[in-house]
Amino acid sequence: MLIIVIEILMYILLSKRLLKKRLFNYKLLIFTLFIQLLILICYRIELTTLGREVYYSDAYNYWEQTKLLLADINNYSLIDKITGGQTFYVLFCYLIQKTSLFQSPILLNLSNLLLLNNTIFIFAYLLDKINIRASTIKFYLFFLLNNPLIIYSLIRNMKDALILFLTVLLVLFFIRFIENKNKIYIVYIGIILYISVKIRPWSFLNILILLIIYFNYKRETIKKDRALKMILLFLILIVFATLFLSKYFSSINLWLPIMLENTLKNGYISNFLSPFKILLGPGPLRSILGSKYFLYTTTIGNICSFLGSLIWWFFMAYMIVILIYKKKNKKNLIGQCFLGIFIIYIILYSMQYGGSLELRFRAVIYVISTTTFFSYYDYIFIRKHLVDYAVILSFVFIIGLIASI
Repeated sequence: MLIIVIEILMYILLSKRLLKKRLFNYKLLIFTLFIQLLILICYRIELTTLGREVYYSDAYNYWEQTKLLLADINNYSLIDKITGGQTFYVLFCYLIQKTSLFQSPILLNLSNLLLLNNTIFIFAYLLDKINIRASTIKFYLFFLLNNPLIIYSLIRNMKDALILFLTVLLVLFFIRFIENKNKIYIVYIGIILYISVKIRPWSFLNILILLIIYFNYKRETIKKDRALKMILLFLILIVFATLFLSKYFSSINLWLPIMLENTLKNGYISNFLSPFKILLGPGPLRSILGSKYFLYTTTIGNICSFLGSLIWWFFMAYMIVILIYKKKNKKNLIGQCFLGIFIIYIILYSMQYGGSLELRFRAVIYVISTTTFFSYYDYIFIRKHLVDYAVILSFVFIIGLIASI
C-alpha cells in the first residue's frame, strides 16, 4: 500500500498545516471524514448487491486493463494501443495494487478519496498565500469536501481525481518557480506535464495558459529582465521536449479530430449554451430520476447527485449576488491562474461534450469554479441582500428545471 501510505502522509501533513493556521478545525475534519467514508461505504455495499466489483463504463474498462497488467506486465503494449497512448492512469492503478498487501478496487476508491482531499487542501493553501480570509477558506473547505456529488463522482476508479491533483500541483510548482526562480521546479513541471498528457492529451494547455497569464501579468518586468526571459524560454522548451518524449503528437491525431467533429456536430447555439448547461447541470430533477436520464446509475449516486446539485444551485445564486454587489479582491497572479485553468476546462468540456457532462466532469468544474470564485471574493453573509438572493435563486431553479426537462 505504498502509494496510499504516501497519500495518507500527504493528507496528514496538509491537514495539520491548515489546522495550525486555523483555516480548518478538528470538528469539521472529523465531520468531513465521516461524510466521505459513509458515501464510500454505501457505494461499495451497493456495488456488492449489484454483483459488481466496480462501476460501469470507463471504470469497468480501467479495472479490466489494470487486471491485464497485474496478470502480465508485458500487456502494457496492448493497453497502450487500446488507450491511444493514454496509459498512465491504468499504470497508476497497477502500482497501487502491486504495492499493496491485497488487490481490490476499493484501494482505488481510497486513493481517489485521498487525492481529492489533498487537491482541495493544496488549493486552500494557495488561497491562503494570497491572503484570503480564514473564514472564507474554512467555508471553502467545508463546502467542497462535503458536497456529495463531488465525493461520489470522484471516488470511483476513474482518472479525474488524479488529473485534478496533477493540475493543482502544476499551479503550485509554477507559482513556486515564479517566486524562487529555482530550476528544480521546471523539472517538477516537466514530470507533471509528462504524466498529465499520458492521462488526458489536452493537459498541456494548462501550462501554456499559465505562461500566457504570467507574461501578461509581468509583461513590463519581463521586458527589462533578460535573465527572466531566458528562464521562461527554457521552461517553454521543457514543455515541448516533454510533449515530444511522451509521444504526444501522435496521440493528438486521435483526440483532436474527435473533439472537432463533436464541436461541429453540436452546432453554434449548443456550443454557446454549453458553459451555462455545464454550470447548471445535472440539476436535482435529472439526479433523482437518474435511471431515466443516465445510461448507468446507482441509488447512492442518484442521491449524492441530487443533494450535491441542489447545494450547488443555492451556491450559484450566492455567487451571482456577490458578483453583483461586492468588489473583488486585489488582482493576483494565483487567482488569474485559477481563472485560466477554469476557462480551459469549460471550453474543452463544451467543445467535446456540448454541455452534457458526466457527474465526474461536473465535480471537476465545481471544484475549479469555486476555487476561482474565492480567489477574488471573500465569503460573507449577505443579510442586506436576502431578497435579491431569493429572486436570483428562483431564476436559477426555474432555468435549471426547464433545462433539465
